Amino acid sequence: MLKIVLIINDLIEKAKVKSYLNKLNSSQEQFEFQLVAEFNDSSEAINFLYQNREIDILIIENSLKGIYSGIDFALLAEKEFPYSSIILISEENDNLNLSEYQLNNLNSVLTKLSNSDSFINSLRMTAIKQKQKLKNMAENRKILEDYQKIIDYNNDAIFLLELDDSNNFYYTRMNQSCLDLTGFKNRELEKYKTDDIFSSEIAEELKENINRCVREKQKVNFKSSLVFSSSQRIWDINLYPILKNDIVKEVVGSLTDISEIERKKKKLKYCLEHDILTGLYNKDYFIDKLKNLEIKEEAVYSFLFINIDSFNLYKNFYGFEKADELLKKSAEIINKIFKANSLKAQIDNALFAVLLENRSKNELISAAEAIKKEFSKLKLNNIKFDISVLIKSSNSEQKTLLDIFKISIDELKSIEYNLRDSQKSLFYKSHCDFIEKNNYNNLHHSSNLLELSKKTVLEFNLNEEASRKFMLLAKLHDIGKLTIDKNILKKGASLNKSEWKRYLSHVDKSAIFAASYYDLAEIYDLIYHHHEHFDGSGYPAALKEKEIPFLNRLFTLLNFYDNLKNNLYYPFKEDKYYFAALTDQEIAAEIDKYKGKVFDPKLSDKFIKKLIIGDK
Repeated sequence: MLKIVLIINDLIEKAKVKSYLNKLNSSQEQFEFQLVAEFNDSSEAINFLYQNREIDILIIENSLKGIYSGIDFALLAEKEFPYSSIILISEENDNLNLSEYQLNNLNSVLTKLSNSDSFINSLRMTAIKQKQKLKNMAENRKILEDYQKIIDYNNDAIFLLELDDSNNFYYTRMNQSCLDLTGFKNRELEKYKTDDIFSSEIAEELKENINRCVREKQKVNFKSSLVFSSSQRIWDINLYPILKNDIVKEVVGSLTDISEIERKKKKLKYCLEHDILTGLYNKDYFIDKLKNLEIKEEAVYSFLFINIDSFNLYKNFYGFEKADELLKKSAEIINKIFKANSLKAQIDNALFAVLLENRSKNELISAAEAIKKEFSKLKLNNIKFDISVLIKSSNSEQKTLLDIFKISIDELKSIEYNLRDSQKSLFYKSHCDFIEKNNYNNLHHSSNLLELSKKTVLEFNLNEEASRKFMLLAKLHDIGKLTIDKNILKKGASLNKSEWKRYLSHVDKSAIFAASYYDLAEIYDLIYHHHEHFDGSGYPAALKEKEIPFLNRLFTLLNFYDNLKNNLYYPFKEDKYYFAALTDQEIAAEIDKYKGKVFDPKLSDKFIKKLIIGDK
């Protein structure tokens, strides 16, 4: 199959040429053509050709944009890519005077108006010539390459071996790079054998490959780790036979230091197979292993899945940096429990899988319990996490390992949904415990906020359903403040626009927190609108008057009172701040001042009477 590269900037011309190629391939002639690459830009094409020299035909447009015209590219290819044949495509009115150029590789010149028959016939002739050219070159290449290696790669370590009549070989010459490596001088090499220069193990490997080179009368390539000057490095070694009367009389060897290349290949292989953050295998590698794993008849394979069910909420709440820390800690736990004879992978965000072979039911249960125990100790930002652990094992009636894997993923989703009940969630409870343990100081509220809420519920005669929602609103409305920089919450001065925007974000965060649990989703709207103002000047939706739910209008008064009663710093509005706690009379005056603006006038009067002045 002849390999073709297109270097054509004209999209219409490129499409035509590709259609001609398809037509020729479908005709089932003696030649098959493979389009291996296509380029608009000549510099990209050059980079590709330097890395892929075995291209048979280059189809080049003369009016290329970029550094090289088509003829320039043909001239470069004549020197750098002599194995390739060239078809040049030009404009109809191009007056190409090719006689001044020596272009042995240029096989045909076509214009953009050439029809398909002209192009196909030209390609046929180019293919015939290319086949003959390759045959001729192959006959001469072997001898030429053997000696050209010595010149072209003189930075490599090169040595020359001579064989005697008994096929014993001796070093007769080394280039300077090889001498520097071995510490010898050429005049000292006479009658040295491989055993005299290399350790016995390496000498044996080298002798074996030299003998193969002599026996097969062809190039031998292998890699080896050789030690020179106390430095062990990886070498790519080529051995080239030099024949005289069809008998190998000498062997040229070249050593290329590929230690850095091998290191990069190893690193790339690691990156392709592992999650860089956690160091565990990634999903693609894990699934490939499942597909290719040879199932032993006597073996039982088991999966152990670990899912951090509260991960997405934690990431949305505290950000990517904290989420990454959680993933790394989780990987450490998994590596601690499963040290050997297991395949450990991060499947998706906070879903991990471990594949085990021939583990008893008790061993699997013990491993699951150990995982749960270690995760129960894990605390970040004083927060605990909800995890699911699922065990699945293969048996004679089971489907493939990949099928078991897919079924388990679906089952985990169901388990995760059940943990969206706040009363079953450690994540939820640890947040509430942390807030209550610190007397609501982290939310800049007083410790008697809930007591004041209970009193408000009673004074305003709320029914059981409304009372329950009001208490949840009081408890969770500012939970998003846990994610805000403490320097903003304690600034004690006016916030700049960026700081104010971050301060307002606690509304969204608090609402999303509640919406993440299906038993709290009903108060999402109440939390989301707890900073709306009666005249429409609030946020985030600028609702006004009766558009604002009754419980929000009532809670706005309670929230304001609690902040002014207990806070030393309260960003009330972007242009209004309080910097010290006020007395009840002062708070009543402030509420009266904002009646009809921030607060519902009717509710304001009643709130002042029943919960502020009425206490006196």
